[in-house]
Amino acid sequence: MNRQKMTTAIGISAVAMLVGSAGAQTITWDTSATTASWNNASNWVGGVVPGASNNVVIPSGGQQPQFDVSSATIAALDVQGGTLSFAANTSLTVTGAVNIEKDGLINVNGTSAKMILSGVDALDIDDSTGGTNPGLLQLNASGAELRLTADSSTTGHQLDGPIEIRDSQAFMAVNNNMIFKGSSKVEGFDDGAQVKIALNKRLTSRVDFVGQMEILGLGSPSLAGIFDNEDIVQATVNGGTIKINSRIEDGAASDKWRVDSGAVLQFSRGSASLVGAFVVSGDLDIDADVTTSGALTCNTAGKIVVAANRQFTYDSSTSIPDPVDPVNETTHNCP
Repeated sequence: MNRQKMTTAIGISAVAMLVGSAGAQTITWDTSATTASWNNASNWVGGVVPGASNNVVIPSGGQQPQFDVSSATIAALDVQGGTLSFAANTSLTVTGAVNIEKDGLINVNGTSAKMILSGVDALDIDDSTGGTNPGLLQLNASGAELRLTADSSTTGHQLDGPIEIRDSQAFMAVNNNMIFKGSSKVEGFDDGAQVKIALNKRLTSRVDFVGQMEILGLGSPSLAGIFDNEDIVQATVNGGTIKINSRIEDGAASDKWRVDSGAVLQFSRGSASLVGAFVVSGDLDIDADVTTSGALTCNTAGKIVVAANRQFTYDSSTSIPDPVDPVNETTHNCP
């Protein structure tokens, strides 16, 4: 998916975003600024660079800001149809809420740039009102990081828009619940990317990836993060690989696990009891005990490889291999 910068204006209303930072002073980016520098006081309405006690508003249109401070903290951030980009080797911490409204974009595009969200339920990517496209957060440079560090939550980060991972060695750490709604998803675009998502809590998401993605569950098996497929997980063509190394769940029989021709989907931790259907046109690697009550569609050129002492069971009763081979890897070639 190619995305152009959007300049369509939407109303400057940050009431919902500011609830978690009540009492903080709001500072708004001046779209008539002559440079993109975040650190230039004259680029902000009121002539003050935002600090730890400030809520920041980025309107649409005109000159858009680039975060160019080695390290800074703000109280909250509302991107209202504008674009916030990052210079290399910078780190922005937001202690309260981050709201990306329709047509808004946060682009962590500087090499080794970091965005750290330390507030509970801090991230809201919006697709609810107005605009042309949903809000969007991109990790768009080698070493770019998104870290959600709060360790408790009541509702979880609410995402109606996507997170896109567009370069190699990007990293997304989730230490809280993250819930993707509607058409939102984690989406990868770089065929050579090797992306890691580290989970301490739950990631409820659609995943569509053409690079190399690993979803890691942190901590002991009983405390590890959970990857919850509530829509579709699809390893796409051009060598796409999704390695799920966490506890996994899915929510309904309509949820699907798809492997396109030339792609790989790998389960590699413990065991999983699922209900979703599997559609296999590439390689399905089973390095864990996986059981689903859903059907298996195994298309031409598809292949299921089950590690020694492991088993893949579908339709709740049909297993590959059967019985379990405690020594040898088993390969099942689709018709």
